[in-house]
Order: sequence, then C-alpha cells, then structure tokens
Amino acid sequence: MDVDNVEGIKTEALLGQQRYRLIAVVPHVDDDARESMVVCMPASRADDMAKPADCSHNEIGEYRYATMEEWLAGVGCLYAATRSVSASDEPVTAGSSARRKLALFRSLFHGREDMFARKWRNTRKGTQGFSPSCANKWKPGLCLLKMGRGGKCGECKHRRFDELTDQVLLAHFTQVREDLNNVIGIYPMDERNQTWFLAIDFDKGQWQREVLCVRGICKNLEIPCAVERSQSGNGAHVWFFFDKLCDGAVSRRFGETILTLGAESGDINEFTAYDRLFPNQDMIPTGGFGNLIALPLQKKARDNGNSVFVDEAFNPYEDQWAFLASMKRVNVEKIREVIALKPYGSLGQLAKEQNTVADMSDTNEPTIRQSTSESGNTNVSMPQMITVVRSNMLEIGKQDVPPSVRNAIRRLAAFANPDFYRAQTMRQPVWGKPRIIDLGDETSDAIMIPRGCEESLLRLLSENGINAVVEDRRYQGSAINVSFKGILWPRQVEAKEVMLRHDDGVLVAPTGFGKTVIAAAIIGELKISTLIVLRSAALLEQWRTSLLAMLDIRETIVPRMTKTGRLAKRQPSVIGQVGDGRNEPNGIIDIALAQSLFEKDGETGARTVKDMVNDYGLVIFDECHHVAASGHEAIARAVRAKYVYGLTGTPKREDGMQLVTFMHCGPIRHTVDVAEQMASQQFERRLVPRFTAINMDLGSSATLNDYLSAVCSSESRNKLIVDDVVAALAGGHAPLVLTKRVDHAKHLAKMLKQRGCDDVKLLTGQVSNKADRRAVLESIRFLPAGEPLAIVATLSYAGEGFDVPRLDTLFLAAPASWEGPVSQAVGRLHRDFVGKHEVLVYDYVDVGVPMLERMYRRRLKAYAKLGYRLARNTASEPLQGTTNGSVGEPCMYFADGYTSMLLDDVAMCQRSITIAATVATNVALKSLEGRFASAIQRGVVIHIDLQIRENASRAVKSRVEALLRRLERLGCMVREVEWCADCAVFDDRLVWYGSLPLLRCGSRNVGDCSIRSVDPALARMLLSNQRYGVRPLIG
Repeated sequence: MDVDNVEGIKTEALLGQQRYRLIAVVPHVDDDARESMVVCMPASRADDMAKPADCSHNEIGEYRYATMEEWLAGVGCLYAATRSVSASDEPVTAGSSARRKLALFRSLFHGREDMFARKWRNTRKGTQGFSPSCANKWKPGLCLLKMGRGGKCGECKHRRFDELTDQVLLAHFTQVREDLNNVIGIYPMDERNQTWFLAIDFDKGQWQREVLCVRGICKNLEIPCAVERSQSGNGAHVWFFFDKLCDGAVSRRFGETILTLGAESGDINEFTAYDRLFPNQDMIPTGGFGNLIALPLQKKARDNGNSVFVDEAFNPYEDQWAFLASMKRVNVEKIREVIALKPYGSLGQLAKEQNTVADMSDTNEPTIRQSTSESGNTNVSMPQMITVVRSNMLEIGKQDVPPSVRNAIRRLAAFANPDFYRAQTMRQPVWGKPRIIDLGDETSDAIMIPRGCEESLLRLLSENGINAVVEDRRYQGSAINVSFKGILWPRQVEAKEVMLRHDDGVLVAPTGFGKTVIAAAIIGELKISTLIVLRSAALLEQWRTSLLAMLDIRETIVPRMTKTGRLAKRQPSVIGQVGDGRNEPNGIIDIALAQSLFEKDGETGARTVKDMVNDYGLVIFDECHHVAASGHEAIARAVRAKYVYGLTGTPKREDGMQLVTFMHCGPIRHTVDVAEQMASQQFERRLVPRFTAINMDLGSSATLNDYLSAVCSSESRNKLIVDDVVAALAGGHAPLVLTKRVDHAKHLAKMLKQRGCDDVKLLTGQVSNKADRRAVLESIRFLPAGEPLAIVATLSYAGEGFDVPRLDTLFLAAPASWEGPVSQAVGRLHRDFVGKHEVLVYDYVDVGVPMLERMYRRRLKAYAKLGYRLARNTASEPLQGTTNGSVGEPCMYFADGYTSMLLDDVAMCQRSITIAATVATNVALKSLEGRFASAIQRGVVIHIDLQIRENASRAVKSRVEALLRRLERLGCMVREVEWCADCAVFDDRLVWYGSLPLLRCGSRNVGDCSIRSVDPALARMLLSNQRYGVRPLIG
C-alpha cells in the first residue's frame, strides 16, 4: 500500500530518539489495518533519496519496520515533543510532566539513535568506564567478552544494541546504583558522521577560568551555550545545541575555533584542550562508534551538586528544566561564520616544516593576534623589550608579556600531530593521539621552547616591534688541542662552511658523501670538547676509526692504573666511549650510544639524562632523524652545548615527526643534492624490478606481518632471489641481500651455500660476542678484491652505517614501505670503489597484494628520487614501434612528461587496452576520447577499471559513476572496483606500472613515476589477478 493512498495516517513519527518519515504500509493478509506493518526511514535521509520501487528488503540499511501500533504511538510522542518544546505559553519547568521533560531532553541531547552506553564499575580492580548496552552482553556463546576472545563490540556478529528508551533515561535521572549501571552515555555522531550538538570538556588546572573565557567569547559572538558541571565536580562541559544536523567535521572546526580564540586571549593555555571535543574526530572509525559523552542530570552526581547546569558564578540554576527549555539552538550558518574567523585554520597558526633556511621566512608562522575580550577591547600594549635566555632551551620571562604574545611564542614550538590525522583519514581510533604536539613548556614565571626555534622567535618579536635582549647561558665547552688532517673536496668544503655559519642546524647528505669527514673537519675547526651521539652500536667502531684517521688529537690522557699501582693493560683512548659495554668518557672527544646516556634517578627511580651531556661545547647527532624518538628527544632537550648539529641522509620520518628534529637541532642548513653526488661519482644507478605472483590469499584482516611471513616463506620467490644472486656473483658483482627477518636471512644464506657460494657472510646482529662480530666485519673489510663477496644481512643491522665500499648490487628481499629505509639500504652501494662502474638494485615486487603494491609505489618514487633508472635488460624483449621510429628502451616516466607517451601508446595499439586507475578526471578523458574512439573503430577492445572505495562520499561515487557512463558511451567496457593498481596493459605486452594516475592527465605529486616496458609475463599477472577479492582486469 503506497503512502500516498493511505488516509488518516500521519506521515512522521518519533521512534526512539529519531524522527521517521512514512514510506509505505504493508497490509496484513487478513486485511486488518491494526496488524499492518509500516515501512519508514529517518526523516533526515528521506529528502536525499528517491522513494524505492520495492521496500520488501532492507538492502542498504536505510529502512525500518514498525508495527502500526508502534507507529501511532510514535506519532503521539512526536506531537507531544513538538508541543512541549515549542509551545511558548507552556514552558517546561521542574513541575512539568515526565513526558514533557523527556521530550525536551531528547530534543537537546540527541545522539546516535540505535545504541547508547552504560557505565560500569569493577570494585576489585578499582576501575570504571562505559561500554555499549547490548542485549547479548555476557551471554555464553554469544558475547566475545564472555568467551574471552576480546575484540570490538562493533565487529561482533551477535551484537544486539539496546535503544535508548524513556525508562532508561528515567533510571538515569532518578536511580542510585552501586554498580553505576544506570548512568548513561550517548554517542554524538550518527552513521553519516553528523551530529546535533558539540561539547567541550574542561577538567583539571584552571578549568573555571577556561570556561569563563569560552562564555565570554560566546557572548561576544552571540552564540548560545550551556555549562554543565561534570559528574566529578572537578570540571565542566560546555554544550552547543544545533538547529539541525551538522557534519561532525564542521562542528569540530567550530569548537576548535572557539578554543583558538580563547588561546589568543591567554586564558586557555593547554593544547590538550583540542583533544577534549565531543565528537572527538571527523569520522566514525571503522568498526567503532566514536567517543561517547555522559548525559547530564545523573541522580547520584546531582545529589552532590554535580552533573547540573550552572551560571557564570558556577552556581546551579534553581530550575534545571526551565533553563534547558530556554536554551536556543546554534544556527549552522552561524557555525560557518565563526569558522571563517580563522581563515588560516581552526587550530590557529602552528609551526610548519621548513625545508631550507630560505623557507624560514614563511608567512604561515605563528603571529601575535589579539582576541577580543568580553568588553571588546583589543588595545593591548606591546612590551618594548623581552629577555631571551639561551640554554638547553630558550627561556622567555612572562612578566609584562601580554597573553597574545605568550600564545604566539608557545605556538612556535607546537605543530599538528601527523599521527592523529593519519589515523583519522584511515578511520582508525584516535584515542590517546593528541591533535597538537607541543615541545614547549611553561612555568609560573617563564615559557620554554626548543633552541631550534630561535630564528622564528626573534623574527616574531621583531615584526611586532619588540626588542629581544639575548642572554647566553649555553656551555662554551673546554678547549682541546686538535686539528683536521684530512682533505675535503670542494662540495664538502662548502657544506662545512655553511654549517659553521650557524650555531646549530642539520646537514642532509646522501650516503657516501662523507658526513663523518665533515663532522671531523668541524671538530678540527671549533677545537672544543665534543660529544657525538649515535643510535647503533655498529656505528661506534666506524666513527672511532674515522676520527682517529682524520684528526690529529694532541691531548694527554691520564693513564689508567691497577689497584697495585701498575699500568693497566687497557689504557683509555683519546676518543672516549659510552655504551656497548664501556663507560669511558674523557671529556675531549666522546662517542656515545643514545640509550647509554640515561640513568635512574636515585630518589624517584625515574629515567633521566646523565649530567655528562652538559660537559661539551659541541654535540653532534648522527642520523639525527632519530632525535624525534622519545629517548633521543630527551637528550636533545637536555643538551646545553653552544653548538648542536645534526647529520642525516633522510630527514623525513615515516611518522612525519621530523619537525621535532628541526626544533632541537635547528633547521636544515645545507642539502647535498643527489644529482651533485652522482656527478662526482663514476658509476650509474640502475633498477631491476622483478615481479612475482606468489599466492597469498590471507583474507581481508591480514596484517603487514602476515604478508611478510608469506613473502619470506615462499620457496618460489626465494629461489628467484637466489638465482639472481648466483648470476650476479658469476658476473663479478659483490651482492648484498637485505631482508627484515633473521630466519629469512639464515634461510637465504643456506640456499646460497647449497648453490656453491661457500663464503657467503651472514650478518643479523644476533652474534652477542663483540669479538666475533668484529672478526666477521674485519674479514669482509680486508677480503682481497679478487675474492668473491656475498653478504646476507637484516635491514636493521646493515641499514645505517654499514660501510663496505666494494658492494655494488643490492637485493631487497623483503618489502620496505617508504623513502627512509630504501635510501638507507641503497646507500650501502653508493661509496666509491676502484672499478665500480654500475650499481644495481633488484626489487622484488609482489603483484596483486594491495598493501604490498602500495609499498612498491612508494619505493619506486624513492628510487627515482635517488637517481635510479631502469636497467637496460629489464624488459623481456625490446620495446619496438614508438611513434618516432626509434627503439624504445624500458624507462621510468614522471609526472611532468608521461601524457604524450601514453597518448601515443593508445594510438599505436592494435588489439586491446586495459587501464586500471585509482582516480580519473574529465580533463584526462577529454584528451583521451579521440584516441579511444579511433582505437575502437579499428577493432581495439578497451577495458577501464576505476577504483571507488566502499566508504567514499556520495559526491565521489556520483562523480566516478558519471565518468564510467561517459566511457561507456565511447564504447569502452567499464567497471567499478574496490581496489586496483595504477597500471595499463597494451596488446597484452606493453605495461605501464607505478604511481602515475594514468586517467588524471598529470599528477599532483611531482614524485609520482611509473615503469613503462614490454613485459608479457607482468602483463599476464596484471590481467589475471583475482586474489584478495580484486576482480581480474579482464573478466
């Protein structure tokens, strides 16, 4: 029975907390109207969707079934709610009926409709929290918790979440239970990532001052808000109720903007305030529900004067219900107006990564901004002078410094946390991930920020007419008698001189450039006590050897004596050492492992940095990108030396935390370009991709470790690697095989020995005896040039500082995921050696596994950045038939020059074209349409696969579908796929494979690149790939 033909039935009703729209009525077989079923959908969604032709199934989860009795009751509830909330002549008060109070409460605290959470308490452990209310909770055989399997409620197949009924709310308002199970929490965001309210939580510290600050801002902006004292009484929630559903992301930008205005006023000082918004992320995480918030007016807390709404003096309103009835909603357009007050971002201006010294003038740095106070006055006088104390940190006194200046200074040492935004983008939980990383500190008297922020600080003060008086309390170091006796070539001289123009900074140079030599030259120039901080014990001997070879140290070391007064057998060295079993600093030139620079506090037992780090005037952090790790960061924060330098070949970190390095070590002062290094070397850099198609049907829940196990245990893949290594040895090469697992390294070494490679060296770091380790390394280092050399090692052991110049061929036997490990691995080949004319990297690409293919695309970009090009024998046959008539070599194409070649390949194709693309644009299709039409006319079959994620927005899905229809009209065979690689196959032999978006017409990422080669075997792999639920390119 269509809804338009039903008379006398109201078309909307309130079911649970949500308004529903009637879609259809399904009559009972006995034609009894009272037994009819009502098909309905949320009213907020009904306007967005066309009425379905068939409502007999719930395919997309938008519809709900209700009995006629339930529907009519819901109609009555909606009428009562509308009347009780909107009737101006009958405001809701403490004396109103329970039904009217409940309706008012539901209209304000309107969360997710299909579930809620109950509080629990574990008296034995002294813990408490909230969890979803489920009808099957703790039931044997149904509940994962009861079965001890763990897991998430959102992923449980037996979940039956309870709806929030009036009875549940009444228990929340009226009952006191020891187990707290009547205390209710709701989930702010619905399944479409929309919300009816925003709440900001303030607790600890100066929460009352912060709440009053937000009240003042809202008063100035004419934004209604309600303040609820928390259930503990030691904090408050500030509530904003919206007049209609608002996107969670927009509501959060609104809350962040208010907090940023508060920070500019000086009353909100902690960046953690941004972590206490409800909802706490833009999208609900996969398998989760988002964060929840406890509902107000809870009986037990209310009896103690808490969980109630309070006025400006933090006194409870006499009539809580009358106050709620008076609450106005925030117009969504007003929300957007507030967000527009901060065009540079709702979090305010924060520190951003600077790639070079020239970039340090970036106008996006934090600036002094004065927030309008409650009275509207912004005329805050600026101090004429501020004292800046240089020590281990920069210390700025707070006396006479206005809040706006303090806020801007604090923000110089704060930046957006990449881990939070990465998790949010991937729809993972963000609990425990702060939105802002704050490297500063603050006491009642001063602000402290890292020393690497000095240039930004002085510029900030100067731009605002404030003179900075700098007081230097850094340790100048003790003079040492040392000189540099090595020889620098011109590019090394330039790097050294650039670094010495500054007291701090980072030198970025690839492996083989001679960073250790430059460090020795700096020591010889400054002639002050030096500490070199290392991450790995494998680097200790390398640094010691290099410093002894490059420096003439003319210092007298006090001899070590035995207890009987005789000279000890082992005398101290002029190069002191801390770590790897030694604690022998001499205060002249010391090398130390980072983990050995900590000790336990005698009183508290806390792990603290040793005081010895302050005994040096020069501190050098080798591989300084590790300074961002918590241990290294604590050392850098404690160092008081005048000079602090960092050396690295890969400043960027996989976790995106490289700003920590720059803030402590200083900005990048000098970068050695790869092209510069290549110009000074005599060998070419060549890439040999080897494509595998091993069977790894591990399921959708497989992790990287699962795939890594499958890769390492594949005998066909291992045989391919060993065959290539044996061939390289036969060709006179010196191969290095790198993997991630010790067992895999041992297995490959065993296979090589079985193939006659008796002298293969295995390096895994499992050899605990230092003498044995040293013996193996020396046997490699002093091996005669004519003797065959093959090394199998783990990436962790041979990744940084492993120095064997003879190596010329790398076999990456396990997949790496990003630029850092790739750069470190191939860097083992980049040291000059007599007779080295070419270095080769064999990369084993596991086709058809989404996770591993993404890793391959990242590696390919890293190889290109490091100057690698395809080896000439990569393709299985020469690439003939290019439009200019020449023989086309296998090669790599980049973002700025691939389009014309792709168009030529379409024009030259004779039989079939298959293109899989993660993204497509109308501009690209316009350029390809003519070529596609011509190809189809000459009998070419064209298949197009476009990726569209299941969680893609409606706008994205609509755009992709429109593009597919456009291609269909041309005569192409098209499909939507959940996942695909960016690739193309022409005539079953010519392959494009990499990260270039072939249907975008140019890449937004200048680092994107793809391989183009004739490889029928790879073409077959791509065309027949059916694993992991990814359909073959040609079905």
